[in-house]
Amino acid sequence: MYTEKYGVKLTSGNTFTAAVIIKSIEELARKFNLDLRDQTLAIIGASGDIGSGCFSYFGDKVKKMIVTARGIPVLKELGQKNKNDISCDIIVSDNNTEAIASASVVIFTTSAYTTLFHVDDFNPKTIVCDASAPLNVKYGHTLRPDVFLYHGGIASIPFEIDPGFDIGLASPRTFYGCQIESMLIARNNALPCSHGRGNITREKIALFLHEFEINPRLSVSFSVGNRLYSDQDIANYQKQWNIL
Repeated sequence: MYTEKYGVKLTSGNTFTAAVIIKSIEELARKFNLDLRDQTLAIIGASGDIGSGCFSYFGDKVKKMIVTARGIPVLKELGQKNKNDISCDIIVSDNNTEAIASASVVIFTTSAYTTLFHVDDFNPKTIVCDASAPLNVKYGHTLRPDVFLYHGGIASIPFEIDPGFDIGLASPRTFYGCQIESMLIARNNALPCSHGRGNITREKIALFLHEFEINPRLSVSFSVGNRLYSDQDIANYQKQWNIL
């Protein structure tokens, strides 16, 4: 409607955010020598727009998926909607504590207004992607060397952005995926806009994942708070995980 009448596209930016989360999980799995087909993935807040997109994408890429939300019927509906793309075992739950206790990869995409867990609550050798706003996982000055916690949905870009105030990012060369989606759509009119819950499909995610392939200077960013993980930081985690 707005596009036809005013020539303006509107987007929530959630599809590219989901794509950034997915790409980051797959990259970390390679770095830490984890075969996702043998892993249990928990998505905390899977009924939301971004969470449901991750649910859809990972349905045939992990061994088991535990999806949680306050509304169980919504999760069952999502499972039914994506049944043709799901080959892994699915557990639907409203118990976040039990979910993270069984998972080696955890994605947070909730709308909770408070922290839900501390980094010490996770099992050793767990990848924790906190893509919620506000953030769901609390941490102290010292991070655990056996749990890789990072703030998901953030991408690295080939130029600096100065918004004029602190927006909670570790580098001026990183930006939130939702804003970057609007930039990508402005450059490529064929990319779909994000709108409404449950409309992020595997096909739409694939279009945005392709943007990483054709834009080599666009990449995922790994950071926590104002700390940007360096290559040496990643190497230290790899070394620690190989010891365990």
